[in-house]
Amino acid sequence: MSNITEQYVSVAKYCDEIYAEDSTVFDTYSFLCRIVHKDQTLVLEEVKRKLEILCKKIDVSKRVYDYYTSDGKPLSNAKPIVSQMEITLCFLLLDLTKSKKDVMYLNSACKLLDNSLGTGTKYPQAYYEIASKKLETLCNTLI
Repeated sequence: MSNITEQYVSVAKYCDEIYAEDSTVFDTYSFLCRIVHKDQTLVLEEVKRKLEILCKKIDVSKRVYDYYTSDGKPLSNAKPIVSQMEITLCFLLLDLTKSKKDVMYLNSACKLLDNSLGTGTKYPQAYYEIASKKLETLCNTLI
């Protein structure tokens, strides 16, 4: 596991402990880490619902925040997620587009990429190359 991933996992565990009793809070970091690490305790319907919330947020504001209420509103002290988690979400959405054949995920992934370019957020060039290859594969698969 990379150092950055370990940091996110420890942050996610900490956040899980803080909000364990509060089912009204949706922690984006923890949720993404659990998906990436294939947490077997995730419930499919919960994953779908939270991904739909994130996609709607991306579609409307092109931003993803670290905490949401259960109905999808950012908490008053919520901050945009850091770029490494944003690109992780983007790759996850591209992979879901391919596996689920659902363009909702593709639309949201493209908006995340567009936002990063539009706001000047700089990901390492390798991220754009990976995203480009994933998009090319998707286009060839969906056509």
